[in-house]
Amino acid sequence: MKLLIGAIALAMVLGACKTQNVLSEKYIKTHVESHKTGEFGNLRLYPMIRNSATGSDGKLELVGYTFEQQKGAILRITKKKTLAMPNAKMPKVPNLQASSEATADSTVRYIMLSEEQCKAIYDNYSVLKSKIKEEKPLKGEIVYHDYTVSKDLFVSFRKTIDQAPTVITFWVDGEKYYVPTKAPNFTVRLKNFLDKK
Repeated sequence: MKLLIGAIALAMVLGACKTQNVLSEKYIKTHVESHKTGEFGNLRLYPMIRNSATGSDGKLELVGYTFEQQKGAILRITKKKTLAMPNAKMPKVPNLQASSEATADSTVRYIMLSEEQCKAIYDNYSVLKSKIKEEKPLKGEIVYHDYTVSKDLFVSFRKTIDQAPTVITFWVDGEKYYVPTKAPNFTVRLKNFLDKK
């Protein structure tokens, strides 16, 4: 019985991950790519951040695209809306953490980034990283260095006296989403995307 409950929980988690990855593709296919009766189209997608960025009760995904002569990226933010279930009875599944909240649905926000904005994120990533490395915060102080990409997005590194900068933060509408700088290295993927002809 425990094995069956564990298998069901795993299937639900894997199914949810697959659904999330389809959202950016669907948005690009229906809002970026144009479709004309009797004509062929060619779209190329370049996943750079796949739900590895978390924060503010949501996830962030970055997918680049090329369509005809157009190159850009979609930043998708999925934010959970939850309903509290204070007396909910959750089944006990070994090695699975569960809470007494159920996701009612999610809100999804898309931000279109031009090729120039993608290039600006790449170019200023190393500038931000070197600026924050030079900082020597005082005890109890938090130091930020930011780069503003658009009115909806800025990126930053943060440092404290006892914490090295290991994540870059994407700020969207005042909410922060953490992207680990090493796993998977999105700057390599971003550079590969920008170098594609």
